[in-house]
Formats: sequence, structure tokens, C-alpha cells
Amino acid sequence: MRKASAAVVGVLWLLVSQAGAAMASGSGAETWTVVSRNGQPTRVSASGVVTSAGTVTDFLVLHLDTGTFDNHAVQTFPEGTLLYHGQGTAQLVVDPRTCIGTGRFVGPFVIEGGTGAFAGATGSGTAIGDLTFVFRPTATGCSQTPVQSWGVAHASGRLTVP
Repeated sequence: MRKASAAVVGVLWLLVSQAGAAMASGSGAETWTVVSRNGQPTRVSASGVVTSAGTVTDFLVLHLDTGTFDNHAVQTFPEGTLLYHGQGTAQLVVDPRTCIGTGRFVGPFVIEGGTGAFAGATGSGTAIGDLTFVFRPTATGCSQTPVQSWGVAHASGRLTVP
């Protein structure tokens, strides 16, 4: 647990240290790192055509019956927003003995536009993310809602900003 917390703190430091970085228009390689922890805003750090840090609002739908997900997200940076749409596979497993859950999602994404400096942005790539959930032990197993959760996702692809 301490190693995971240290990793999250390290990634958050990278996000904060890039907050004042410049943005360029054009087309090229782009990478994103997204860090989430319950009770805190989800953070994003982008590097490439757009080099900036901001927050993410996810509109995530998990289809546990098919093991898939569909996520529309708004990445908000000081210069504007990027509109993200990702779909793919999602695996979630909870150990009933420890009440610790893990998840992994993998899939392609597209950038479907933006606002501000990113109006008209397009792009695509692949995202991979790992999640951890801690549930409260109960007399009958584990709570339905996690008491703690965190995740780190990495996405890479191409981005065009007019």
C-alpha cells in the first residue's frame, strides 16, 4: 500500500510540475497520464503537441456482463478542453478474503474535439489503466462500495490541434 501511495504522489508531483508548460498547435505524438483517487479531482498530464496539466471529468459506463466499458471524458486544461471517447475491455476482480479489488482496462480512444485553444482537435490512440479498490469487510463478505480507490492510466497516440 505504501508503494502504491508513493507512486501516486510521484505522478501527482509530475502533474503539478507541468502545470505551467506551453501548448503548441500542430500534429504529432501525444501521451497522457491520468491519476485518480477517491475524494480528489482526477488529474491529467499531457505531453507532446499539448503539454499541460489539468483535470478530468469521466462519464464512465461499465458493462460488467460483457467485460467492456464506454467512457466519454472532458479533459480540462488552462488553455481549453479536449473531448475524449474511449471503449474497450475492463476486468474487475475482488478478493473476497482481503476485500481488495483490482481492475485493468484497455482500449482504443479518439479525441472528438475541444474548446479554447483546442477547438477542432482530433486524434486517436490506445489507453491502458490499472485500478485498485479497498472494500470494508462485512459479516457476509465485502461492502458494495469501496472505502478507498486509486488508479493510473497511460494513453498514447496522435493528436492534431488546428
